[in-house]
Amino acid sequence: MAEVIFTGNLAADARPGYTPGGSPVLNFRVGDSKSKKLDGGGYKTVAQNWFNVELWGSIAEFLADQLLKGVRVKVYGTFYVREYADNNGTPRTSLDVKASAVEVLTSYKDRQQIANQQEPAQTSSGGWGEPPY
Repeated sequence: MAEVIFTGNLAADARPGYTPGGSPVLNFRVGDSKSKKLDGGGYKTVAQNWFNVELWGSIAEFLADQLLKGVRVKVYGTFYVREYADNNGTPRTSLDVKASAVEVLTSYKDRQQIANQQEPAQTSSGGWGEPPY
């Protein structure tokens, strides 16, 4: 497993949960893209990577309400590749990261603005429900 540090934006609100043993876990997807300047002006996206991130422990509980769709984060963790089959049985590869730390780069004011623009999630347990796996 390799150590990684990357920045990107959340594709959707983080999904909090607990393991059957009671450990808090937070799952979220981060997109990281690279753009190239075009000769006539403007930019074109030339590469985009998506990472499934899991964060454990009290830091997961602390960040659960801050990690909303569009928030920019810096993730520190261990990178691994996960092979799986999709709903059609097609083999797929997923880039996953077990985070050791997550730094929120979007300001508090901007996070509040993002939160106010989104519909509140409908949960029966205040956002911390069943484990996401």
